[in-house]
Amino acid sequence: MLPHPYYPPDLQIDNYVPNSLPTMVLLAWVIATVVTWLTTMYIISGTAVHMKPGKDRLIFCWFSICALTHCFFEVYWVCFSKTVASRKDFLAELWREYAHSDSRYMVSDPLVLTLEIMTVTIIGPLCVLAMIALYRNSPSRHLYQLIISVFHIFSCSLYYILDSFKGFSSCDPNPIYFWVYFVGFNSPWIIVPALLIYDSCVSIYKATSRYRVRWERPIKDK
Repeated sequence: MLPHPYYPPDLQIDNYVPNSLPTMVLLAWVIATVVTWLTTMYIISGTAVHMKPGKDRLIFCWFSICALTHCFFEVYWVCFSKTVASRKDFLAELWREYAHSDSRYMVSDPLVLTLEIMTVTIIGPLCVLAMIALYRNSPSRHLYQLIISVFHIFSCSLYYILDSFKGFSSCDPNPIYFWVYFVGFNSPWIIVPALLIYDSCVSIYKATSRYRVRWERPIKDK
């Protein structure tokens, strides 16, 4: 068994194969993909007549990056979670790079696998439906937005909290791996959903207030 760079050092990873691509090459590909994807989605959102540059188009882009992550990148890990340490394709190398911040992804940790299965089978498709609802200006977008956002906060908080009980022992202590990979790459799935929950609650309150006024007027007239 080859020695590996993950934490804890005594973690047993079967058939581990080191990455062949440098970290900077992997990150460059990720950045290029994300920028291209978001630019494309922003342009597509602009073809919807009701969407103006601003909040709704940014929310559309947010759900698009969630859909890409859940329905593609995470689906790969769920399918190959037991062999990702030994596979030689590009996505496996990306997962081995990210695993410096959380080695649970190298050993198919049951909790992580459970959260990922729920994410790719339920939340990924809901993100696509949220995009469609936004594009069509359907009020159902707030239903999808609330469900997705609550789940994101729940799963990401659980992901952090349970690892904290072990002193974040599965994360490389290097500040880049902890603060950039572990904290930086995951915290948007707590911060943005919190803002979206607020947005949906405000929109629902305004909508119900308008209906309440309509119902109260006839009563007052009588």
